Amino acid sequence: MASSLTTTDRLLFTKSESSDHASHIKPRPVRTPRGLAFAKAGAAAIACRRPEERARWFFTSLAESVPLLTMSSGGSFWGPTGAALRVCYDGHAGRALPALLNRSYDCFQLDAAFPEFSALGQRMLEPGLVHRIVFEFRTEATAKPCLTQVGVARIQGLEDEGLSKVVLDEGTPLLGGVLFSSAGDVRSIGGGLEVFAPGGQAPGLSQRLEDWCSGGPSWLSGNSLISYVMLEVDLQQGQLAISVDESSKEPSRIFCPALLEGGTGEQYRPLVSLTAAGQEARIVDFHVLTSA
Repeated sequence: MASSLTTTDRLLFTKSESSDHASHIKPRPVRTPRGLAFAKAGAAAIACRRPEERARWFFTSLAESVPLLTMSSGGSFWGPTGAALRVCYDGHAGRALPALLNRSYDCFQLDAAFPEFSALGQRMLEPGLVHRIVFEFRTEATAKPCLTQVGVARIQGLEDEGLSKVVLDEGTPLLGGVLFSSAGDVRSIGGGLEVFAPGGQAPGLSQRLEDWCSGGPSWLSGNSLISYVMLEVDLQQGQLAISVDESSKEPSRIFCPALLEGGTGEQYRPLVSLTAAGQEARIVDFHVLTSA
């Protein structure tokens, strides 16, 4: 019996690969599974690998309870785009969170960023509901320090003879909206606005003109090459709040009566403007708060 077992063991040893042989001289290295390694590294490492995880940090410290939080289908995709911008679907992350890129040229006047240097989100905002949208902005170290802007807007002419347009041009005029610039300014198009809460970030919003205020939080400033911006758009109360890089308990908030008109005519959509070659943006989260 013993000789039979020994012969069998030798046959198995000669037919197996050398990499499968245990050796006391060169033992095999024991590697930690990738999932366990990321679990030990914590949420910060996961956020660096997956941008959408960083976006969820905005929703983990909410003091108020919400009846229902749903993620809209197609909320991270881009719709009509200006001639200077491109949408990139490269790689696994690009298919789920496509990047909006400016690889063309610079625009030195923020007022002239629409339509050529602007793009709309594919998903429209639902009238009478609260939307939380998180954007990721990046810039190359060699890019010129031009401003970016983000907000919500109503655009005319997005459908031509029943077909949806894919390019923003002179035939798609800006009807109205609220836009935040990366310098901390807020302006309303097609109506006035009021500072509802100055906010705990930066100096705080201050009214300058009927349709313009300044002092809000800034992003991509100094040596920063990546920033996260969250907009909370309340189409029921006509309010819009902004937080940068973290969920603020006291976000900068404005009241705009034009936001209450979303149920009539063209609906609001997210809008982003990239005015420097080397800038890019993603919509990493799009949630809608509804009643139970």
